[in-house]
Amino acid sequence: MGGKNFCHECDCFPCERLERFTRYHPGKSFAHFRHIAIENLNRIRLIGPDMWAREMEKRTAAGDYSISGKNPDGDPDASPCSCVSPEK
Repeated sequence: MGGKNFCHECDCFPCERLERFTRYHPGKSFAHFRHIAIENLNRIRLIGPDMWAREMEKRTAAGDYSISGKNPDGDPDASPCSCVSPEK
């Protein structure tokens, strides 16, 4: 990352590598919300990482941005983010 702490600090932001990252959705829980990584990094650039983290804590507590949901059978929900169509 060229000595930077966050991608948004880089002169190349958003680079092709980051854009590729946001398009990768293998259907695993770790891939949730990749599609909004650049949007989140732009928000961090605007308000700073500490304020952004506080916003995310509030949104997560309100039920947004959570990947810790349960399926009807009680197992953890590992489905891809609902706003991303599966790649064919």
